Amino acid sequence: MATKTPKVPFDWESRKPWLDVPFPEDEYRERIARTRKLMTENGFDALLAIAREAGDATVRWLSNFTPFLGQAAIVLHPEGEPVLIAEMAMHGEPMHTLFNRTWFRDARLVPAGSSITAEVVKALGGGKSIRRLGVIGFREMPVYWAEGLKDGLAGCELKSADQEILRLRAIKSPREIEKMRSAAQISGLAIKAAMDACRPGASEFQVAGIAHQVMFTLGAEGLAFDSAVVAGPRAGLKHGYPSGRLMQNGDMVFIDMAAQVDGYHADLSRTIVVGEPDDYQRRMLVTAEKLFEVWMQRARPGVAVNDIKEECTKIAHDAGFEEEHQPLGWGHGLGVSLFELPFLGGPQGPVNPDGGTVLQEGNIFALEPMLVKLGVGTAVVEDTMLITHDGIEALSGLTTKIYS
Repeated sequence: MATKTPKVPFDWESRKPWLDVPFPEDEYRERIARTRKLMTENGFDALLAIAREAGDATVRWLSNFTPFLGQAAIVLHPEGEPVLIAEMAMHGEPMHTLFNRTWFRDARLVPAGSSITAEVVKALGGGKSIRRLGVIGFREMPVYWAEGLKDGLAGCELKSADQEILRLRAIKSPREIEKMRSAAQISGLAIKAAMDACRPGASEFQVAGIAHQVMFTLGAEGLAFDSAVVAGPRAGLKHGYPSGRLMQNGDMVFIDMAAQVDGYHADLSRTIVVGEPDDYQRRMLVTAEKLFEVWMQRARPGVAVNDIKEECTKIAHDAGFEEEHQPLGWGHGLGVSLFELPFLGGPQGPVNPDGGTVLQEGNIFALEPMLVKLGVGTAVVEDTMLITHDGIEALSGLTTKIYS
């Protein structure tokens, strides 16, 4: 529980010398302005963004703060400075718990004996002028949050703003694109090191460790997700944690891993064969590369995702891989969270768009058309992709042709 008076001051002037943010303040101010426009368009009197340790994307996008412990929230009114509220601090000291990583002037710690919902209600002015509150994190909001807000904001309607903020984040700024490019390039170098380490007698653990060392050496702040290094028959399950299994000649090895840089997630995967691929493995790998190349040739602003998917599906079926082709495994948007817009098809967690997706300049997504054969392996070329003004770019720089 936090102390009432931390020994290390964390007011704005005390935080300024230690400020650690990846973008200039004008980048964040522009995001706040766009979010306020969203509020007006949707009739929200105020906006609340909730962050928990496993889901802090929008709070980080707006403030650069991520809760080290417990939960945090942003309160945004139509005017004035945004407010950050965090409920826990290591040793009772906000400056021990990343408060120096937010540019917000108004950053508050929930005092002992209070609750984060009570402090949010105070920051909302007790709801006196708020009849419609947009909530980001609505779907994952705990029951006690909903009850606390309804009790403290009598007569206020709570409405999800999750889809609206996802649409806002779907077009990346030039500075965001450079962060994503850095994350993708680091990831590409890590996977290249992993592929080079795949040889008879190497364990999946060893290969993962080599790749992780590359990522952190080159500047990753963390892993974008739990890494997969899966060799042999288990590679036909696609995702899986590394194990102590030793690789053998003829194993297909599925590698799926990526770096997180300043909050931004890349996502890459490749498949390699230890030694020489047999005819079936080679055909799988060649076809997977062809599916990726269709996107490289067709994708650009204004193109419907479903049109590209139809062409790829025909190629997979004509090559004899109707059963192996995964019709929901096309990929997902990327950014400050691992699953964002644009929607490419298949289950996407909080992403639930209306209708088909038409690509837009500034979209970034993981593209992963795949063939999967149980007991044999996974053939996929996955990269972090950017829609440019006239086409598409794979950001990692990692080769796609990885078979002999």
